[in-house]
Amino acid sequence: MNGVRRRFTVLQRILHWLMAVCILAMLFIGVGMVSTVMPKYLTLVSIHKPLGIAILVLALVRLVVRLRFGAPSLPAGWPEPMKLAAQLSHYAFYVLERDHFRMKRSLH
Repeated sequence: MNGVRRRFTVLQRILHWLMAVCILAMLFIGVGMVSTVMPKYLTLVSIHKPLGIAILVLALVRLVVRLRFGAPSLPAGWPEPMKLAAQLSHYAFYVLERDHFRMKRSLH
């Protein structure tokens, strides 16, 4: 990595938005699965499982890309509590994602 990066790479931004779309789809599918006992349930499950695996793969790819290219620094003008909150929320998402997959694995 040369110098200080001011923006995420194009690949990082694509992975971010692709994951965002997949996670939103997963949320809506999950709500649909919980709220129905009709034959649609099996269709939703058949989408839900591979989508979850795709999210896991994307997360791993995103982690590798993050380790390879890094991330831009937080704005210098931000107060320290805001910087800390940004870092902690970032780590919290990784913990939640890990626990989500751990919980999914124990249910199956």
